Amino acid sequence: MALPPRSGHQLRLWVLQAKGSADLEINPESARHAWEESRDLATELGELIRASRASGELGVVAFLEGDTATALQLVAPALANSVVHKDTGTNVRSRSRRMARFGAQRGSCGR
Repeated sequence: MALPPRSGHQLRLWVLQAKGSADLEINPESARHAWEESRDLATELGELIRASRASGELGVVAFLEGDTATALQLVAPALANSVVHKDTGTNVRSRSRRMARFGAQRGSCGR
């Protein structure tokens, strides 16, 4: 993650995204709130790539909460946007999550 901006709405957006990322592993509900606020603020600021990234993260939260339909609706467009806009961070993060799930599935199959 890049260094934070010094003030204002951009700083708030950076903090929300950092909080959402940190909370994802330990408190998905808190992460959901951070990513929702991040998505809304990014949209308001015209930061469409960051809004898309937040939507993808909300898809991950939905998956953790067992809502796979919503997860797919949120993650698929975010991943597509990351490819189109060359948002390498989101693209790598999404793909690494898929590989981790694949590995976990293979492990549970006794392989």
